[in-house]
Amino acid sequence: MLFRSFLDHPTESEQYERPERSVKDLGAVLTEDASWNGTALVAPAKPFSQHKELLTEMQEFIGVSIRASAEVEEAGAGRQIKRLVQAESVDFVTRAGRGGSFQVLESVRPGRVNERAIRHGVREATVNDQREALQNLLKDAYGAERTWVWIRDFDATTVWFEIESDDDMATYEQTYSTGDNGFADALTGDRQEVQQVTKFVPVDPAGQSTTQESQGGHMEPTKVTEAEISDLREKAGRVPALEAERDTAVKERDEVKEAFDASKADLAIQSDADEVITKVATESEITFDELQIAGLKANLPITENALDTEKFTETVEAAATKVAETKKSGTITGFGPSTIPADQIVGEADFDSAVAEAFGRPLTTVQEG
Repeated sequence: MLFRSFLDHPTESEQYERPERSVKDLGAVLTEDASWNGTALVAPAKPFSQHKELLTEMQEFIGVSIRASAEVEEAGAGRQIKRLVQAESVDFVTRAGRGGSFQVLESVRPGRVNERAIRHGVREATVNDQREALQNLLKDAYGAERTWVWIRDFDATTVWFEIESDDDMATYEQTYSTGDNGFADALTGDRQEVQQVTKFVPVDPAGQSTTQESQGGHMEPTKVTEAEISDLREKAGRVPALEAERDTAVKERDEVKEAFDASKADLAIQSDADEVITKVATESEITFDELQIAGLKANLPITENALDTEKFTETVEAAATKVAETKKSGTITGFGPSTIPADQIVGEADFDSAVAEAFGRPLTTVQEG
């Protein structure tokens, strides 16, 4: 048989939730049965490619630890392993201890099982002994070669347990009786396969669940009426329409957001343009009229949704220069020279002569008396 080697032993929760382990943690397999070399048990191993480099790099700093099922008995002030029943795996661990180590499997999450048993009314002083008594009864009744039995939960009258083999795994409940010493002494009735149902319920201020439990320790099933089923079906039928409405609303929201973002960006660009125009006009000591400002802002240089300030400043400065040239203080422009040369000045005699030539007679001034 090829024994598997995993990376680390499983935690209590992993042992409970996935007793078969995960392929992601499978590091290697032993290709031959272990043999005693006079000092230790040794066996060749074949590491898998996804972990081979990692294990090779860490080989000086890690060890191996055997994980096996065992029979345990009380011995004085402690507990003593009577015999190893079945080896489960040989795992790679960070600290194996002197000469190697092993992990003994007795039951699934005994600490949590004990806590639940106490909540079910089992006395705290005896809960551990009661669990061990039940474990022994279950092993005797259902344990076999490569078949394991784990306690999941128990109360004062009922035990819930899991039977696992190479081919199957299932959860059962069964009642039990207690002897004069108060501990379980026999399983009663027939075991019944069950499945666990988890339900979250509110608690009262004292911290106790407000949901009543049956005598067996599990929640009573909730009854659903035909009207409730019909209502659920009707609501389920509305799901596609609601999803379509949601998608439409999301699309419209995104479109509005895009338009709003574009509007914000445009306002920011216009504001930046106004600042450039005001700054250049102030520094140049000129004034742009509304028409000139509109012309400057008609074709703004945009880069990555923002005003190209440097380029726009150059444009505004060029416009300011032209305005300054055409609006020099005290000068009328666009109507010829500001002075007339002396040789071009027309006197009164020249004016009269020009009039006489034009009309055939001189211009006579009439005096009113």
